[in-house]
Amino acid sequence: MKLISAAYYKKYISQNKSESLCEELLSHLNKYILKDKNSEIEKLYDNLIMITGRLKSINQEQLLNIINFEDAKHEKSKIDHSLLKFINQLPPYYFDFINGGEIKLTTSKDIRKNIDDLHKDSKFRYECVT
Repeated sequence: MKLISAAYYKKYISQNKSESLCEELLSHLNKYILKDKNSEIEKLYDNLIMITGRLKSINQEQLLNIINFEDAKHEKSKIDHSLLKFINQLPPYYFDFINGGEIKLTTSKDIRKNIDDLHKDSKFRYECVT
């Protein structure tokens, strides 16, 4: 199994496979969102839906001869640029998850335990000020 990284995704763009890239990214982001309702990833997912829709629209316009070849090429290059920016915004924990890692959610119980451990380990002294 190949490790998925930003370079892996960017390779699609260099091979002029933006539509395949969008499909794979949508699939991976959806897989992540099902495990963790992370607002940052959800915002990126919404952004990708808009980019994918624009790409499909340009392809459809080109098939119907609504847009000429040069304009379509220019629009697709803008979309590729948007995809590159999108890929660069993906956080490292997303790639960890996609490559087989687990999402580590921190619960309030974990936070409380960490605070208690911190106070036990340190020579911190509480003083009551009245």
